[in-house]
Amino acid sequence: MKKRIKKINIIFCIFCIFFVSCADENITKESVVEVFFTPTAIASSKVQLIPSPSPKTIPKKESSPILEKSKIKAESSTPYNSKKTYFIATDNDKEIFKYSEKHNNKLGLSIKIPIEWDEKKISNGFLLKHNHADFRIKHFENKNQSLLDFSQKYLGEIDQYVEKKRKLKSELIISEGNIGRAYYRFIFLINGINDFTIMTFSANPDFLDDYISVFDKIQNSISITHFDITKPEPTIFPTPTVTIFPTPTPTIFPTPTVTIFPTPTPTILPKKEYLYVDGDKIPSKTLAGTNICNERYIKSNFCIEILIYEGVSFEQEKIVLDGLDILTSKYFPNPSKLNVSWPMFGPSGGNLNYIGVILWNSKYSSREDIANDFCKFRTLTSGGPNIKTNPEECIDKHLQILGNNSAGDGLQKSPQVQDNGYFILLGDSVLQEPIQPSNSPPGAKFNDPRKVVAHEYFHSYQTSHAVRMRGGSDGASFEEVTNIGPVWLVEGGAEYAAIKAASVEGWMDWESQMRQRIENSKKILEQYPNFSIDDNSTRAQKAQNEAISQSLGHTLTYIISPWAISYAISLSSHDSVMIDYWEDLEEFGYEESFRKNIGISLEEFYLRFRNFKTKSTDDQMEIIIQQQ
Repeated sequence: MKKRIKKINIIFCIFCIFFVSCADENITKESVVEVFFTPTAIASSKVQLIPSPSPKTIPKKESSPILEKSKIKAESSTPYNSKKTYFIATDNDKEIFKYSEKHNNKLGLSIKIPIEWDEKKISNGFLLKHNHADFRIKHFENKNQSLLDFSQKYLGEIDQYVEKKRKLKSELIISEGNIGRAYYRFIFLINGINDFTIMTFSANPDFLDDYISVFDKIQNSISITHFDITKPEPTIFPTPTVTIFPTPTPTIFPTPTVTIFPTPTPTILPKKEYLYVDGDKIPSKTLAGTNICNERYIKSNFCIEILIYEGVSFEQEKIVLDGLDILTSKYFPNPSKLNVSWPMFGPSGGNLNYIGVILWNSKYSSREDIANDFCKFRTLTSGGPNIKTNPEECIDKHLQILGNNSAGDGLQKSPQVQDNGYFILLGDSVLQEPIQPSNSPPGAKFNDPRKVVAHEYFHSYQTSHAVRMRGGSDGASFEEVTNIGPVWLVEGGAEYAAIKAASVEGWMDWESQMRQRIENSKKILEQYPNFSIDDNSTRAQKAQNEAISQSLGHTLTYIISPWAISYAISLSSHDSVMIDYWEDLEEFGYEESFRKNIGISLEEFYLRFRNFKTKSTDDQMEIIIQQQ
């Protein structure tokens, strides 16, 4: 019997060698591995990865070039019961997340996904979400189409999608492009049962560098097992002969001698240090500024530090201090909202309450000094709790922020989980804007630098109510409304607060400011009669509006939006819109908080505001004058 089995094994091995030698091996310039396909009855086998030796003596197929749409050709079908792994990742991949393997055995599909991303089930697939990026996967029935035809039809039905690049790699089609400013990557493939699967990557372009390696990692991990759906022939195996073994004789071991070891001396480990500290500890770490929080703004419940760099005058510093003065004592978060349980603070959590207000001159200030101060409280962690980011990466990132803002516009950023505080960046455009005489026309005061400073501070007040929400103040994809609410509400609230407070100080007149803004809005929106504030709810919509017309985008974001806030206040009260909405945000979310405090849903508010826009300016002014 043993000789018979041995003979069968030898015949099977000769068959396997003959089959493999006849297999068509596909070697391309883009691949760094060989992938062997081993046919089986039904079950898929493990993929064997062997480094490609050089030179090759076997026949080669030309690698797939980057093609235009018209040049893409359909690939030949994949052998049944074969497993392919595409784009094997190299050791140089930058990984900032931990990954786990996700399988769909029914479709023969396997990928690696970051475990820190939030997963949500959707129809025929699933969605992964992170702060500024999404990944989704969906499956579609193959209705006798080629993969090329299916991909072209699918992309052609996406409004605003502009394809920048297309690649064909084996049985994958990859399309990269943009919707508005947002980055998109679509991967089309044939899954294990010969249906279609689409993987979609999307990201906020401002944070694309943080996610491109993650997208590549997921793409590199795609593995497909093709199944033979025909009914297999049953294989009959002979009944094995039972072999009877004798009972072994027990071996008796002697009892071991007990060895007594001395009690070791305890080793005292150093106290663990955490990367994050309460806000009042940060001023001592920065190069510019002072070593303590500015006591002038203690009522705000923030630790505010004014960081002044070369080229900024005393007069410009006073403008900033005045702009902060008018709002910090009026709008301030409850201290409990600033307390977080992030592990980077340690087991007891900490206070995320530091705001660095950066005053700089694009010509004379040292950008390296500013970037170094940024990195004392921004982008401290990478890849997980209390894991330090590369200091050079942090500095390069913030040098890029300064480079993108060379004009010196006002810019506010709230903290994400990798940050230990907020910042407000104020440069030439703000600090060098002259303060207009009191008798100047209303439009000349739209950009009063003190009002701009107040506007940016109010964003810190708004976003402080969302730091403990999943995803922070963003918490959504580019195409969705953020955690803190629609774009028009966020920007309109900041503009309303700044105009109102500046009017109280006598820097501008409330009625003339609001009248000028509504009249300017009507002139612009005459050209776009179907547009209103609800068309400016997401960052993607904002980008699309700006692409249509800079004046349209600016009007919907900054000019008519304070009118929408004023109208909401006329339906409720100042505190309901400007304070209570924000206080209830974490518990209820933006939609329910709006309904709770304004008294109607957002959808109903949009309908009423469209009707409000049709009224005369005098009638509109009469409505908002009532709620001063």
